[in-house]
Amino acid sequence: MVGEGFALGRGRGGTVERCRRRGTTRFTVEADPLLELDGAPVSSTRIRGLLAEGQVAEAARLLGRRYNSKAPW
Repeated sequence: MVGEGFALGRGRGGTVERCRRRGTTRFTVEADPLLELDGAPVSSTRIRGLLAEGQVAEAARLLGRRYNSKAPW
């Protein structure tokens, strides 16, 4: 499961469609629409920005759980 607009790798070349084609025998790829809160998508970029600004409570609200800087993921 990835979010709509997901991309990875050099130049963000690993699009959802490309991952689907590559994983046909090993895995499937599903893209969900992005969740929006307060008129903006909830994304890792948005959450990292909030954390950089010291807005830990707001980041936790977007995460739907308490932020833990020592989480293994």
